[in-house]
Amino acid sequence: MSAVARHMGVGTATVAGWLDNIREAREAQENDHSAMRTCLWCERSFLSSGPGNRRCPRCAGRSGGIIEQYF
Repeated sequence: MSAVARHMGVGTATVAGWLDNIREAREAQENDHSAMRTCLWCERSFLSSGPGNRRCPRCAGRSGGIIEQYF
């Protein structure tokens, strides 16, 4: 780390901060469960925030349940 700091012309604390930021970004990426999913109501693809998010924003805005589909 000190060699990198010398090469970059900064202190070792700065390099340590950079490494912490990189670690945090990697952890956040690993914990990100967003993915393209198919809406269970309209079958359109949408960017889901996680496995529990299975309705697109349009369908999630609808109120009611299964009965609403028939009336």
